[in-house]
Amino acid sequence: MEDAPQIAPRRRHWFKVGVILLIVNVPFGYSGVAACTAMAIANRHACWCWLLLGGGIYGLSWAMLGIGLLLTGAEGVKYVKGLRGRQLRRSRRPSDDSDH
Repeated sequence: MEDAPQIAPRRRHWFKVGVILLIVNVPFGYSGVAACTAMAIANRHACWCWLLLGGGIYGLSWAMLGIGLLLTGAEGVKYVKGLRGRQLRRSRRPSDDSDH
């Protein structure tokens, strides 16, 4: 966390936890819904159970987002946006292995 905002040492731990929650909540929610939907399709006799579980996982991902926002505040949101921006710029960079 080299570019992390300057925060008090006692809050640093909770800031890191909040950043992790902000990063993880989207893949957790979507993959949980997708997996439960696939299980509902595969097990037609108990599909409502899987769909209910998928909704619960999706709701939990929203709770993770809310807790992450409470722990980090505006600084954490800016930090996570910066991390995602750096990741996108890195993935769009042309490779040096081209044969041109």
